[in-house]
Amino acid sequence: MRWKNWPYWLKGGTITTLFPIIVFILNFLIDSIVGTSGETFLFFFLIIATPALPIFNVFFKPSIPYNVTYIIFFVATLVIYFIIGSIMGWIIAKRKSKK
Repeated sequence: MRWKNWPYWLKGGTITTLFPIIVFILNFLIDSIVGTSGETFLFFFLIIATPALPIFNVFFKPSIPYNVTYIIFFVATLVIYFIIGSIMGWIIAKRKSKK
């Protein structure tokens, strides 16, 4: 199935999911190059991950190791952004179908 045949909700979810992935990769690369422990890109990371913070606070347990919480936070951010993009794509599809 090609991109032009995808439903709008799937296109929207895919596009918005790419945004936090790019930010996470940039965060990792900048921290690796500069040699900091995450302070360099933290501001942008928090802006991107803000929709996932309420979910993360509900499920966060202090006994979970840091690496696992980072993975959970990353996955929660992707799911939230996919849902947001899917809703936006669905709205766009509804508006186009009315015309």
